[in-house]
Amino acid sequence: MRRTALDRAAAVTLFLAVFAAAAGSSVEADVVSVAKSARWALLIVLGVFALVRATAFRSEWRLRPWVAATLGAYCALTVVSAGWSIHPRFTLERAATVSLVVAVTSILAGCAALSPVTASRLLDALLAAVSAVALAGFLLWLVDPSAAVQSASNEYPARFQGFEQNPNTGPMLLAVGMPLAFDRAITATSGRVRATFGLLLLAFVAELAASGSRGALVGGFLALLVVAVLAPGSRRRRTGVVLAVVALLAATTWTMTIPHALRVSAGAAQGRLPTASPSRPINAELAIPLSGEIGGPWWLHTSGVVQRAFLSSSTRVPAWRGAIEQGFARPIAGYGFGTGESAFANRYSGFHSDLPENSYIGVLLQVGLAGLALFLAAVALCLAPGVRACIRGRGERDRRLPATLGAATAALLLGVSQSYFHAAGSIAFLTLWLTLLLSSVAGIKRAA
Repeated sequence: MRRTALDRAAAVTLFLAVFAAAAGSSVEADVVSVAKSARWALLIVLGVFALVRATAFRSEWRLRPWVAATLGAYCALTVVSAGWSIHPRFTLERAATVSLVVAVTSILAGCAALSPVTASRLLDALLAAVSAVALAGFLLWLVDPSAAVQSASNEYPARFQGFEQNPNTGPMLLAVGMPLAFDRAITATSGRVRATFGLLLLAFVAELAASGSRGALVGGFLALLVVAVLAPGSRRRRTGVVLAVVALLAATTWTMTIPHALRVSAGAAQGRLPTASPSRPINAELAIPLSGEIGGPWWLHTSGVVQRAFLSSSTRVPAWRGAIEQGFARPIAGYGFGTGESAFANRYSGFHSDLPENSYIGVLLQVGLAGLALFLAAVALCLAPGVRACIRGRGERDRRLPATLGAATAALLLGVSQSYFHAAGSIAFLTLWLTLLLSSVAGIKRAA
C-alpha cells in the first residue's frame, strides 16, 4: 500500500510538472507568469517523492553503473564549462537545472527497474499530461480562435498553435504522446479501451497536422513505427499495424499540404531598395538587415520574401552549416553550456530564431565535441537495454517497453528540428530523460 501511494503521488506530480512546462510557454500571459515558477517547484516536489520512494524501498532501486557514470560526466562537463563560458553565471544556472532533471528522472527510473507497474504509472502520467495540453489547445480554439491559430503569412499558411506561443511547440509534446496512446490502443484487451486510445491518437495527429510542424510529424510517426515493430504479437499482426501507420502517415502528410501561404504580390516581390541622397542617407540595417545577410536575394533587388514548400528545409540548412562552422571554431569544449543564443549568430535570410534549431548542433556549439560525444554515449547506453530486452523477448515482463522506446525515439528526433536539449524548462525535456532512463533499466533482474 505504501509503495502504491508513493507511486501515485509521483505520477500525479509528474503529470503536473509536464503540464506546467507546457503552460510555461503558453500563449496566455497570465498562465505563463504562474507556470514558470510552478514548474520548478513541482520538479523539486517530484524529486522529493522520488527520493522517498527510493529510500523506502532501497533494496529494489537499480541503475546501471555505466549509465550513471556517463550521465554524471556529461552533467559535470556542463557545470565545468562555466570556466570558459562567454556567460558563466547563465551557464551555471542552465547546468544546474539540467542536472536536476537528470537526477530526478534517474531516481524515478531506478524505482521502476524492478517494478513494471511503477513504470506504467509514470508513462500514463506522461500520456495524461499530453492529453491535457491537447485539450487545453482545443478549448482555447473554441473560445478564442484567433489566439489558438497563427494567421497566414507570405511564408506560412494559417497554423494551429493551440495553447502554446508557437505552432512548433505543442506538437513536440504531441509527438511524444503519440506512441504512448498507440501502444495503449494496440495492446488493449477491451474493444472500448482500444477505441478510446485510438481516438486519442487520432486527436493528437489531427492537432499535429493542423500545426504544420514537419519535425513533429516525422518524429511522431517514426515513433509509431518503433512501437509497431517492437510490440509483442505475430509477424503478420505487426506487418498489418505497420501498414496502418504508413497509411495514416500518408493521409496526414496530404492533409498538411492543403493549406497555402498568402500569395506575394508582384509589387512586393519586385520591390527595389531606396536610393541614397546627401539629404537622405540609407539605413543599411533597414535596407539589407544583418539577419538576412546570408542566402538573401539582395543582389536581385527583391524583397526577400521566402516561399516555403512542404518538403523544403525552412531555411534551416544554411543556419545549421553556419552553426557547425561556429562550433568548430571552438571544437573541443564549445562556448559554454546554455549559451546557444549568444554563441549562435543568425545572419540567414528567412531564418527566424536565435538558436540553430537543431539540438545536436546546439550541444556541439555549447560544449564541443567532448560534450556531444558524452551526450550521444549516454543516449546509446540508455536505449541499448530497452532494445535488447525487446529483441530477446524479455519485454514480455514489461509490456510498456515498446511505448517507452517509441516516446524516447520521438523526443530524440525532435532534437533534429528543435533546440531544446539545453533547456530544462522546455516542454519535452522532462519526457526525454524520463523515457530514456526508463529504457536504461530494462532487463535488470532481481538479485538472487
